[in-house]
Amino acid sequence: MDLDEDKINHNSMLKRLMEELVKDEARVTEERTSAAVDAAQQERDAAKALRDKKKQEAIERSKARQSQKDYFKAKKDANVEPVKEEVPDSGASGEDEEEEEIDGKEIDPFRIGPSKGSKIHVS
Repeated sequence: MDLDEDKINHNSMLKRLMEELVKDEARVTEERTSAAVDAAQQERDAAKALRDKKKQEAIERSKARQSQKDYFKAKKDANVEPVKEEVPDSGASGEDEEEEEIDGKEIDPFRIGPSKGSKIHVS
């Protein structure tokens, strides 16, 4: 040890022990930190490699589609326009069930903004 024999006592030994414990804790913390940083870097590298791989596959698919001259025309022809189906009227119309229309447009009682028809009030 670096202490003289006449200065070795309980307090000096406690002080020395505390210094050693602090050094050990700092070393362990540094090891854990470096391990966590390395693991995070490996995860980032793996994610980047996966992104690059997916990007390369997408580029290859795009080139394959572009090499087919009729690809986009076939996709356009394959699209079908949706057919709007009319809901059949139940035929039961009474005084309580009035269909509200102004200028050919149905009135939505829940819409936000000024209304030309009746509103539903909840109390």
